[in-house]
Amino acid sequence: MDDTDREWYRRTLGLTRGWTVTDVQHLLVPLEVQVFVEYVGDLSCPVCGSPGRKYDFRRRSWQDLDHGSSRCIVYARVPRIECGACGVREMDVPWGGRFTRLSLRLEGRIFRDVQTGTLKDVADRHRVHEHTVRKILVAYSDLMMRELDSPGSGASGSTRPRPGKDTTTSPTR
Repeated sequence: MDDTDREWYRRTLGLTRGWTVTDVQHLLVPLEVQVFVEYVGDLSCPVCGSPGRKYDFRRRSWQDLDHGSSRCIVYARVPRIECGACGVREMDVPWGGRFTRLSLRLEGRIFRDVQTGTLKDVADRHRVHEHTVRKILVAYSDLMMRELDSPGSGASGSTRPRPGKDTTTSPTR
């Protein structure tokens, strides 16, 4: 792996300050790209923003959009931060999906694809279970309906969230 690979995946995943790609491995069996990410920045509570200290970390993985015919898996050591006010909280990851262990980009793609295909077709295309596709469809549809029903949404619908571009914190994390 070279610096170009690391930089390409850093940009592709939309890594924010503090996150770094430490390694990229291209496997032939199974045909898969593995991207390894770590947080090396300053630590603050993901709830209140106060400075915190590292409590420990959790190893997590997310399926991302395929790269050609290769499945792409992102592996990360995600810090848990100890905050005096909020307790121990796991840091949010910028690439992580809101409702699954898929990347935000893959959740958004599935939500768009399911509008023109069957659940089974979309699940097969993205190598996920049908219940995962259903979960994404229901969750994003509910989110969009709540946004449309919220005060100030206006007739133009200008405040509707775009799947894969939401900035609020997920209630399921």
